Amino acid sequence: MSWLCCRNEFSYLVGVEYVRYFDFSSLTLDMALREFLRKLVLVGETQERERILAHFSRRYLDCNPGSFNSEGTVQCSVGRWERYRLVVLSEVSQCKTVY
Repeated sequence: MSWLCCRNEFSYLVGVEYVRYFDFSSLTLDMALREFLRKLVLVGETQERERILAHFSRRYLDCNPGSFNSEGTVQCSVGRWERYRLVVLSEVSQCKTVY
């Protein structure tokens, strides 16, 4: 999936086309994100993950017009989820090394 997170026009267009295969209509944001992440694993630098989540956010708004005020609002909500996930994974990893 490295072609999705590069910062060039080709990668942007590939990302736009890729997310068109997802139908997030009538799904809550968390359910849509879970469906998206079942097909795509977020790896790499924070900026790379954010580029991929920006594609998700645009597609979510396309499928659910009026659900959020803007793409930025969706990205902010998704970003909070991503930070929470990293904290939980970090804590789980630390617990495994202790026991």
